[in-house]
Amino acid sequence: MTRRDLGELLLLGALWGWLFLAERPSAGMLAGCAVILLGTALATGALRWPSAQA
Repeated sequence: MTRRDLGELLLLGALWGWLFLAERPSAGMLAGCAVILLGTALATGALRWPSAQA
């Protein structure tokens, strides 16, 4: 599974929940999605943590 696959899976899951189960996205749901995507980007190297400069 690639970074893109994970992002698509999260978005499709939210979209399908909204369409078929009449779920409303909450602030907590959106924040959780952002945390998962940020953590995945950091873990795979797509984003780099800023290093301390001396």
